[in-house]
Amino acid sequence: MPPWTFFGYFDDTRILNEVRDLRNELRDFRRVVMAKLADFQAALEAVDAETTRIAGYIQELLAKLAAGGLTEEEESTVLANLGAAAERLKGVGVSPETPVPEGDLPPV
Repeated sequence: MPPWTFFGYFDDTRILNEVRDLRNELRDFRRVVMAKLADFQAALEAVDAETTRIAGYIQELLAKLAAGGLTEEEESTVLANLGAAAERLKGVGVSPETPVPEGDLPPV
């Protein structure tokens, strides 16, 4: 079909349809990007909350050690808990599907 109509005018409908299609594709792409951004922000907030919680846990354990007067068994338990906190911290943010690993830390 020629790019002009019977009356000799340029047929803009084909071009307008292409522009409209491109605009719709850009809208769809923007929606996908915004959804991914929201997922990323949620994961980042979860990682931040977990690392803050682990830091508080470590501070409690260090306060126990600094207070002194622990039996050998209590001291080894505190040290084992510090190791568990370090291992949990290594797992935070590793997987995009589960930024905060399953499970919890042992009680202080």
